[in-house]
Amino acid sequence: MRISLPKLLFALIILLFALYGSFFIKKTSFFQNGKHYYCLFDDAMISMTYAKNAVNGYGLNWAKFGEPVEGFTHPLWTFMMIPIQLIPVGIEMKSLFVQLISLLLLVFTLIYIKKLTQLLVNNARSYIWLIPVLLTASYY
Repeated sequence: MRISLPKLLFALIILLFALYGSFFIKKTSFFQNGKHYYCLFDDAMISMTYAKNAVNGYGLNWAKFGEPVEGFTHPLWTFMMIPIQLIPVGIEMKSLFVQLISLLLLVFTLIYIKKLTQLLVNNARSYIWLIPVLLTASYY
């Protein structure tokens, strides 16, 4: 079976992007007291705290006690983090699941950007999809 050049090129972009994402996840992790910790940026860690407190029966609050504090940015991510809090792994691993889900969603984004570009151009053989796919894949 012969694979066309556009399909091969797109598969290579997806592979390189997945490798980059995996490298990014690895480089943002660290060792502390003999454990490997994975972390998120501040806004996502705030959402993780809200999700953890919701699972532990404190509701969608930042503080466990006292006046409720409102402050998570994205409800969908916060609610997606609630089942992750139920996974029976240590706190040092919970962020890894969020990072892997995020990487998977980003790969799907590249796939749909290619499809959307081909649909808008109305030419499945055109290479114009390379521009938005590469720009999206290289955006930090």
